[in-house]
Amino acid sequence: MTDKSGIKYAAVLLLLIFAAGMLTSCNIFGLGGETIILTDEESEIIPAPETDPETEPSALPPETTAEVTTELPETTLPETTEEVTTEPEPETTPEPEVTETPWYLVLINPWHPLPEDYTFELTTVTGKYQVDSRCADALKAMLADCKAAGYTPYICSAYRTWDDQVYLFDKKVKSFTDKGYSEAEAKVLAAKETAVPGTSEHQLGLAADILCTSRPWLDEGQANTETQKWLMANCHKYGFILRYPKGTTDITGIIYEPWHYRYVGVEIATEIMTRGITLEEYLGKIGAP
Repeated sequence: MTDKSGIKYAAVLLLLIFAAGMLTSCNIFGLGGETIILTDEESEIIPAPETDPETEPSALPPETTAEVTTELPETTLPETTEEVTTEPEPETTPEPEVTETPWYLVLINPWHPLPEDYTFELTTVTGKYQVDSRCADALKAMLADCKAAGYTPYICSAYRTWDDQVYLFDKKVKSFTDKGYSEAEAKVLAAKETAVPGTSEHQLGLAADILCTSRPWLDEGQANTETQKWLMANCHKYGFILRYPKGTTDITGIIYEPWHYRYVGVEIATEIMTRGITLEEYLGKIGAP
């Protein structure tokens, strides 16, 4: 019976002999970090790469990961600094529109004298009394209808020339001087009852003084006659107004005259009489211009 330890020994020996044969044919040995390759013709020592033993070498070169950015230069358009200014046109104050006053609205009073170039034609209404031809028919119609209603109107004054007005004004001034007033005082008082020449509506040809035959006086009592009552109530229908109503002396410059009628046209006369105002108030021309 063969000793078991001898058998083990022989087996190890055979393995060593076999390994030695293999190593002899390849001549490969590992020496201290260098690989020695021995062939039958030559031997070459190739240094081992210095790599981290924990890092697996890469067969390909590392990829270039640098980020390529292409920045275009900022293009700045040149700013236009030149200011375009348009010079404003010089301000012009528009001239007020000049509108000619209708002939039937010409204002005559102490502050608004008769225009020097004012002209018109005259037509006789009755007897020697004349008025502006443009209102003559309306005045005739008013007098005729008043009479037809049973009343007795008659004209005692209508158009006056410059000389006529001078005569009447001077006569009124004398009546006050005869009462003891000075010349200056007399003229002031006279102007309230008889217009100063150049400021009388009778010179305009659009006014007429109408009385009742039963009371032929120029006084406030005229307002109580039936003739005047009819005229005051109906004059606007013919384009006339009672020119100097009671309590308006400060506006018209003339005392209350319940006999003085002035033509202004039917529409305007109706408004003035309905509202109970004066021509000055209607025109918005009170006092000096």
